[in-house]
Amino acid sequence: MTGLIALIDWSILMSMVHQDTRSALISAGLRAMLHGGYDSVGIAGVLTQTGVPKGSFYHYFDSKEAFGCAIVVEYGERWRAIRRTTFERTDLSPLDRLDRHFDELEDDVMTQKVLSGCLLGNLSQLLASRSEPLRQAIEAAFDEWQEDLSRVLETALQVGELPNNADPDETAALVIEAYEGALLRAKAQASRAPLVRFRTRSLPLLLGK
Repeated sequence: MTGLIALIDWSILMSMVHQDTRSALISAGLRAMLHGGYDSVGIAGVLTQTGVPKGSFYHYFDSKEAFGCAIVVEYGERWRAIRRTTFERTDLSPLDRLDRHFDELEDDVMTQKVLSGCLLGNLSQLLASRSEPLRQAIEAAFDEWQEDLSRVLETALQVGELPNNADPDETAALVIEAYEGALLRAKAQASRAPLVRFRTRSLPLLLGK
């Protein structure tokens, strides 16, 4: 019995080490990709930052493309956890939750040393036509975002915060597209102004306010 327990404990320990190393690699890659884009991310630089041997990297990821997909998934999951916490707040009305969500996105963008924007939008422009696995990973993250927005908007419709003829899912898609466009312009201008216009002008129009 003792031997079995030791074997189980060792298995758990090795699993934790595996996850910690993989997470460290993804976090380093995510930072590099946000600041410099996909093509600027070198495996050697990521390995130097994390102290992971080159041979070990390929134990976790078959290729840089697979690494990029894992980074996109991680980025989507991090933001999904943040927005779901916001969207579950009962002290805010549905549309106030939506407003708070874009507050959080805007604050994140504006605290970046270099206005790098949204990883999904950045990679869509660069890689959607170059890598089908990455395109699918990006689209899946966008779809999850749209689903979460749609649920909030459906609740807003039910409590009378949206017009009766509003289509929550279509509106959610339009909101994402408008936000990503505003973010692209904000990057070009190195200015918050396009994001402010999105919040104060575009978003109310899309919501029928």
